[in-house]
Amino acid sequence: MFSREEGVLAKRVELMIQIRAEGFVVFANGEYCDYFAHRRPLEPLYLNGPLRLVLFVVDGNGLRLGVSVRKVT
Repeated sequence: MFSREEGVLAKRVELMIQIRAEGFVVFANGEYCDYFAHRRPLEPLYLNGPLRLVLFVVDGNGLRLGVSVRKVT
């Protein structure tokens, strides 16, 4: 089991997610990481208002995550 002082959990990662017409493009520490196509068209989602970003600040074990948001545009 990893602690927060070792392994992946100890590393700081800057994550950028771009929402595009065709899907989500994910960058980690400034480098392309992955792409996820939308499962359904975006247009019906806008009828209920703008898209929202939802972040979880605890992990599956209830431990607080060090999450900070710099900018949402």
